[in-house]
Amino acid sequence: MPLPARDWAQLARKVEKPDLVTVRATTYEMVQFQGRLKSGLSGVVVGSWASASHEAYRFFFSTDPSMTAEDVLFWYQHRWAIETFFQEAKDKLSMGGYRLRSVPAIRRYLLLLQTVWLLLAWAFAGTISEAFHASHQDHRRREIADIYQRARAGATLESVYEAYRVA
Repeated sequence: MPLPARDWAQLARKVEKPDLVTVRATTYEMVQFQGRLKSGLSGVVVGSWASASHEAYRFFFSTDPSMTAEDVLFWYQHRWAIETFFQEAKDKLSMGGYRLRSVPAIRRYLLLLQTVWLLLAWAFAGTISEAFHASHQDHRRREIADIYQRARAGATLESVYEAYRVA
């Protein structure tokens, strides 16, 4: 019977002996169901919850009913870097706003985004969100330092406004 995610979570909590899986010193309780989602897709639903935390269950879905819970989590773990890249590229680099139609143009655009992402991650060491935040913070610090130096040199408020194009 198709169920919404909150009903899968209630079923997961009722399982008396969930499978325990340890990943990097964290133990997760895992439950697996065969079934259909409310949208009609059928396959494997895997619920995962870190035993020592108060986090909610996280659910993963695969349309391949032969996959075990470990298989589903293995593939999600490998896809996670790809998913986060695209999410951050949409959020931080405006990837979702392009209007390209030809395959070569889309490939060039993706290559450009990946290069920007790589440079930000390399320059500021971390995820693109952390790099973007660090880059923004670094830019603001340089602006504030410049304003401070202008003020010490006797610049007027109007000249600072003009320099920063806010006049």
